[in-house]
Amino acid sequence: MRHETLPFSAAVRMNEQDKEELRSMTGENPMYSESKIIRAAIRFFGAVSEDVRRDIIIASLNREDVRPVMRRHGICVPTEMDESSLE
Repeated sequence: MRHETLPFSAAVRMNEQDKEELRSMTGENPMYSESKIIRAAIRFFGAVSEDVRRDIIIASLNREDVRPVMRRHGICVPTEMDESSLE
């Protein structure tokens, strides 16, 4: 008998800025949907070390810009960010 994994569903709480950023990303490419973007983010997190995940999550929980954390870990990211996204 072949074991099949059932799809997993999760609810994600986002503020309005997060929602707007997600909507903006869906407009970048006709193939992008909210679920595909979130799945890619989860796969990215799965590809990095536990230390990187922890540091990014802690920065996010503290409403800090996660890009300096990513750069510290050698992940190439842009240098500009809209500060209102941290609110």
